[in-house]
Amino acid sequence: MITRTLLATLLALPLARCRLAAVWSSDIGSGGGGPPVSSLWTLTQRVSIGNVKTKAVVEYDPEVLLSGPKSASLSGAVGEGLGYKAKRDFKAKKTALTLQADVPTGIVSADFSGPTLPSALSKISASASVAAAGGVKIAAEPSLLVKAKTASVKLSAAVAGAALGAEVWPSEQRVTGATASYKVPLSSGRSVGLTAQLQQRALDVKYVDSASDPAGVWTASATIDAASPLAKPKAKLARSFTL
Repeated sequence: MITRTLLATLLALPLARCRLAAVWSSDIGSGGGGPPVSSLWTLTQRVSIGNVKTKAVVEYDPEVLLSGPKSASLSGAVGEGLGYKAKRDFKAKKTALTLQADVPTGIVSADFSGPTLPSALSKISASASVAAAGGVKIAAEPSLLVKAKTASVKLSAAVAGAALGAEVWPSEQRVTGATASYKVPLSSGRSVGLTAQLQQRALDVKYVDSASDPAGVWTASATIDAASPLAKPKAKLARSFTL
């Protein structure tokens, strides 16, 4: 039922009033210069379903445009302090629903997923952040994977463009996703960011330029393997624009 309502709402959108965003990216490491290795068009429109204000998003792969959208989603708020997002992945034939509620200490979320909705509860999580001395922002996000009965806690600390993050699995006594990052503004509209993937021993470098091209934003990224730093890095160049 939700999937049918989602499709009916999205198909009824006035195309001329939608916001179109497009992204083209090319794998420089494989030679570049040829057709993009990936591209994505996104149509965004704010609509009303009854008294509920909703943002509708449809993603298309231009190469298979006539076969239908890649995914579609509706997101918004119901009342005060309660948010939702319903998304249908047409290729994977999966539907996901996330419900969020504001609480005095942060946000509590419940994720549901499956072929259709309503479906099984898959994840329960919460998030909260506090400001510490010296302008440091500390955040914690505990979560429980319902089916696997496994809990984890994502921890992060950020200050002045620098950040540390990791996910801790107490019952398994392991840590995943450990990262250290730093973002530096070079000039107006230009920035460079460094992210160290500590467990993978890799360094991601990302340069974003929204000043040189008045019609779009250019992003160059590369991943350097610490085990072979002199080897050719995995690199990509992307351009995005919004109409």
